[in-house]
Amino acid sequence: MKNVYQRSFKSAPPPKNPNVKKIYRSVIRRPEGRKTRGQAAICEQSSRKNMFLPLIGLCSPKRLSIVLGEVFRMGFKYTTRLLPTPAPSLIREGKPAFTLAEGATHVAMWDNQRKIAFTLAEVLITLGIIGVVAAMTMPTIIGHYKRQETLSRLKKAYSIINQALKMSEAANGEYEYWDSGFDVGAKEYLNKYWLPYFNVLKICNNSSECNYDNDYPYKLLNGNSYSMGFASNSRRIPFITTDGILFSISIGAGTNEALSVDSTIYIDINGSKEPNTLGKDYFMFKLVKNKGILPNGYNTDQNKIYANCSKTGSGEYCAQWIMMNGWQFPKDYPY
Repeated sequence: MKNVYQRSFKSAPPPKNPNVKKIYRSVIRRPEGRKTRGQAAICEQSSRKNMFLPLIGLCSPKRLSIVLGEVFRMGFKYTTRLLPTPAPSLIREGKPAFTLAEGATHVAMWDNQRKIAFTLAEVLITLGIIGVVAAMTMPTIIGHYKRQETLSRLKKAYSIINQALKMSEAANGEYEYWDSGFDVGAKEYLNKYWLPYFNVLKICNNSSECNYDNDYPYKLLNGNSYSMGFASNSRRIPFITTDGILFSISIGAGTNEALSVDSTIYIDINGSKEPNTLGKDYFMFKLVKNKGILPNGYNTDQNKIYANCSKTGSGEYCAQWIMMNGWQFPKDYPY
């Protein structure tokens, strides 16, 4: 049986307002449409007892809503419940099908069963607005995420290599007194002083072994190619850790080939993944005597650092600028 909203009222004193009472009586005693004797009896019984019974289908919903509104303003307690239409036996006997709980707050009045929904045009307009907002905000959100990921991986790489240095010093003495890489060879130097203290995934004797496209995969910050080769068996042998970070430790620096101190350490924080550019995912550090590992440019004037780490510079001093700024990208950083 089709469910409808049934409404009734708990017994209450007769309405004192003559206008309300008049409307009440007119609806109960003279409902619109033809009624059976049983239906008329129910309406009459409701009138005498001052209570509403399930009148939907018996009395006019439109006229009944007027009475409900007036009674609501008189302060009567009522409620709405979703119940099936009363059984015919109840209608014949003139008995109420149910009573209402006290403390209800409102009655929902419906003149029909029409369902309300959005039109196709409204849905398409809403989706279009969402798409425009997403197109405007997503690049900013993605850019911010990539910047934070770069900082996190850079700090992690710096922490890893400093821990490796301390463990190696504990086993081999202070690094200032290590054997020269030019005396023992780059491979022996790496195997003795560095590799045992990393979680090494792969040693890269050439660029293809570590998934790089060519032997000169890196670019400067200004967009030009970086002239330094990927690997050199006589100077440095890169390796990748289980964290996906590539380390390339030189055995000497420039003309100071007799000493391993002041040698350059290259770090690619995401391995062979793009952009492979200095200052973005590729950074330079130095193994400095009595100072440990510091960013390249640690002893350089700030103005030169700013000029180097710019869209027109090479990006070799960018790690120093990030560290100077508390391991955060400055506002005008050319990321």
